[in-house]
Amino acid sequence: MEKMVYNCQQKQDFSFRGIYNSMNRRAFVKEIATLTQKSESTIYNWISGKYSPDCLSQSHIANYLGIPAEVLFPEKKEAAV
Repeated sequence: MEKMVYNCQQKQDFSFRGIYNSMNRRAFVKEIATLTQKSESTIYNWISGKYSPDCLSQSHIANYLGIPAEVLFPEKKEAAV
């Protein structure tokens, strides 16, 4: 059996930003803000990658969306010095 190869445009993005981009954005932000009891501006900061949600918020979001936190919020790779 051959391994399936995905085109970048066909590959589903299950990151937090990818989910945001695939949904009604305003409703998504409101839902996540309500779920995590954080401000909408905080949610926008998470989406932009400026900040990451704390572990408890990541857990709530992962349970709500049914996607593992490791997939939603992959760790950023540090640049080698």
